[in-house]
Order: sequence, then structure tokens, then C-alpha cells
Amino acid sequence: MPHPTTRTPGVLRRIAFGTLLLAAPLPLHAQVSRPLPGVPVAPAERNDPKESDGFLNSLLVTLARGEIGRRYIWGGDGPESGGFDCSGFTRYVLHALNISLPRTAHEQSRMGEEVPRDISRLRAGDLLTFGNSRRISHIGMYIGNGRVVHASSYSGRVVEVAFGPGTSLYRRWYGVRRVVAQNDTVVRRIRG
Repeated sequence: MPHPTTRTPGVLRRIAFGTLLLAAPLPLHAQVSRPLPGVPVAPAERNDPKESDGFLNSLLVTLARGEIGRRYIWGGDGPESGGFDCSGFTRYVLHALNISLPRTAHEQSRMGEEVPRDISRLRAGDLLTFGNSRRISHIGMYIGNGRVVHASSYSGRVVEVAFGPGTSLYRRWYGVRRVVAQNDTVVRRIRG
């Protein structure tokens, strides 16, 4: 019998996501992530998505949170490989909506539309890049309300963490890439 957290492959997985697309999205504050046994869970925070956050943005948040607790594995790109690294995680979540991303964080940092590095302009589903102009070394997904989901090598798993001035991720924050536009269309433009 497959492990209960193993995702349904192929056609059945597409049907499951198609069903999600037909259902009304849950408000972000009603979404639940998978806790790890023995790991304390932070109290639920009120999550107020911006008016501009569309259905696909909410769905990306749901999909990202659904992977919380999954193991960090360098080079991992999904449950089939036993876990994720940072770029494998973002690629896997976006692939569920048929949005293709390249494999590495540096390559992903060129996808979609560049957004000014201003925390007030972030939208749920935006990809946050970390590093410097020579090397992007990490990537995660902003999920709204000052929170990021990312595959953390330090924590050894996919985690949801606070994001803002004073946090370790914020100090390493380099840029923002938006792959889902305000009208729920996919941004295909690549920075040159």
C-alpha cells in the first residue's frame, strides 16, 4: 500500500486538480497545512489576501501549504524522489497548474515578470529569490500576510515561515518574480 502522503500520479492527479479548479476556493485563513508529529504548530494567523489575488494565486497557496513537512533533499523534485530542494519545490507546485519552470533557482529567477523588491507589492504566489546579482542560491513562494513557504535545507523540510524585516530570509532577499498575473493568466515573459 502506498504511503498516505504519496501523490496520485498522472491522469488521476490531473483529475484531482481539475476538481479543485471547479470547486470554490477556500479562504486563505481556512487552509490547513500538515503538521509534523512532535513538532509544535504555531497558532493560526488571520490571512487577508489582497483584492488583486486571484483564484490561481489562492490555489498556489493551497498547493504550497500541502507540501509543508515534506523532507528537504538536495536535488529532490517531488514526492517520487523522496522530497524537495528549494527550486524542486517551486517547480513542483507550479507544475500542478501546468506552469513550467526550469530546474534551478537561478534559472527560475528569470521567469515571469520582475516585481519591485517592496514587501507591500507582493502577492500570494510570487516567487521570492535569495542571493545576489551574481548568484541566486534560494527560492521560495510568498503566500500572503508576510509568510513564505520554502524547502529549507536548515530545517530539513518544507516550512512556512514569517517574512519581513528582521527575519533571516528577508536579509538575503534579492528579488521577486510573478508568474501568475492579476487576471489569473500565466506570465510567460523571461527577463533577458
